Amino acid sequence: MFLHGLGSTKENWSPQLIHFGQTHRAMAWDAPGYGESEDHEGELVFARDFAGDLLATLDDLGARRVHLVGLSMGGMIAQCFYFAHPQRVASLVLADTFPSFRALGDDAVKGFLSARIEPLGEGATPAELAPSSAASLLAPGAPETALTLLLESLSNLRTDSYVKTARALALQDAVGELEDIAVPTLVVSGELDRLTPVSIARKMAQRIPGAQLVLIPGAGHISNLERPERFNEAVSAFLSLHSGVATELG
Repeated sequence: MFLHGLGSTKENWSPQLIHFGQTHRAMAWDAPGYGESEDHEGELVFARDFAGDLLATLDDLGARRVHLVGLSMGGMIAQCFYFAHPQRVASLVLADTFPSFRALGDDAVKGFLSARIEPLGEGATPAELAPSSAASLLAPGAPETALTLLLESLSNLRTDSYVKTARALALQDAVGELEDIAVPTLVVSGELDRLTPVSIARKMAQRIPGAQLVLIPGAGHISNLERPERFNEAVSAFLSLHSGVATELG
């Protein structure tokens, strides 16, 4: 199950769905408030609500135990789900992500919210902000296909849901100790990621028992789109060691 980031939808996993769909039951969701999913009603508590939404989705799909692949916000959702329902997780791939948004540092969080949220409150549209947002996320020289997919998802964000989700993410503390993760884990980072730099990935991999760390050369924050072949290769190698432990509901 592939879990997208704050400015993406399930469509941004298309290179992975095509690749892994040949050998696995490969799925990606639109998180509530994104793409084809309905908006969250009322207050959004990040860990509680997204973990519950993902549980319901997996039950509907008949997936008892899954490999979770989460990028950025999706990596945080994967961690929230693991600590809430560890028996449902076969392995974790945590890509360009963090144990909590606050782990990026107060200045980074304030800068992110001021650049992404404040303009929307002042009347800007997601489409107007999309080019600058994409430029801050992608590495220089990112392929045109990555830019096109990212601009499309950023431009089509639903303002109210996006703002609600971003604020909930910023408020969410780490939901568990990384040292307590007890499933096989792969940590992936684009070497040129400016939002969640390699230093964060290294620290996460050091804290998770037995975790592997893979750096994707030439990639920024959206490593699965910027260097899909390298990303797929890393995840394929990881899953080849652990693919037998995912199961469907009987």
